[in-house]
Amino acid sequence: MAQKIAKIPLSIYQRKDRLIWNHSRNGEYTVRSGYALAKEMEAQATKSVQSKEQTSSHNRKEIKDLVHRRTGKGDNICTSCGDGIETLEHMFFECDYAKKIWKLSPISWDGLIDLQACFWRWWEGLLEATQRVNGKEHIELTINILWQIWKARNKVIFDNAKVKEITIVRKAQNGWNSRKLWN
Repeated sequence: MAQKIAKIPLSIYQRKDRLIWNHSRNGEYTVRSGYALAKEMEAQATKSVQSKEQTSSHNRKEIKDLVHRRTGKGDNICTSCGDGIETLEHMFFECDYAKKIWKLSPISWDGLIDLQACFWRWWEGLLEATQRVNGKEHIELTINILWQIWKARNKVIFDNAKVKEITIVRKAQNGWNSRKLWN
């Protein structure tokens, strides 16, 4: 069988393989064509971020409004503090409840404070931390904290029970530590 496969011609022209750069007319790489591709990719990334920002700012009431539209129950007021409209940004950063959680957590993203007005911009800034020492681990802990905030929000809605801020931090740390043990 291997001999039959080896006899299959790779090209009907019987030429040697060669590298082709798909981003130029003649198939050859040049610094100019590489730079043009990099600029094009940067423009697409910027457009993607702007699109997410527009969607996020346009739908700031999205979380509880979606629930209200689907079930006919509830309102758009923050579940945790009762003091603001529940958006991703409010729930994770602006709410006094969330602020206490972040203060108690062993991780700080002070460099991202300016990006908290748009969750998706903040998220992209967070992901840039993969390049720094322990960056991936810090991101994993942050994701666990976000997840625990979300679960605590749902506990208030569905079980009418509020979870203490320190409990959220401990659960996030425990989940993160157990994950590290398995890897």
